[in-house]
Amino acid sequence: MDYREFVGFVEDRSGLTHSVAKQAACLVLRRITSRINRGERRDIAALLPHPLGQCIPLGERIEKFDLDRFIRRVAEELHVDRATAGRTAAAVLAALFAVIGDEEFAQMRVQLPQDFKPLIEAAERAAPSSAEAAPSRV
Repeated sequence: MDYREFVGFVEDRSGLTHSVAKQAACLVLRRITSRINRGERRDIAALLPHPLGQCIPLGERIEKFDLDRFIRRVAEELHVDRATAGRTAAAVLAALFAVIGDEEFAQMRVQLPQDFKPLIEAAERAAPSSAEAAPSRV
């Protein structure tokens, strides 16, 4: 999945415009990875298509927040309601899952608080299949 496909997936699943979906992809990646350790952030950033890897805060300390605060911050920064923020976060994480794979995603998942479980499970269910995630060869 390249950058264009990643953003297109987020746009389709979130209902956001293309420009807001681009902003949302970077925002959600930055916020969710700020909750995990630096080594895992580097691993994820290295697997993401350009320019999404640059959204990962490599040098910052781990932030502590729960799912409610995460969704609230996404909603505030995107200027959307909480339902749209939740749907958008799940879409970004689903695309992330498709890009980084099950093992790397599991390593990220274990660093998140338990209350993130419904969001993570929704993302895993919504992740595009490997056929959908593979770049087209036309």
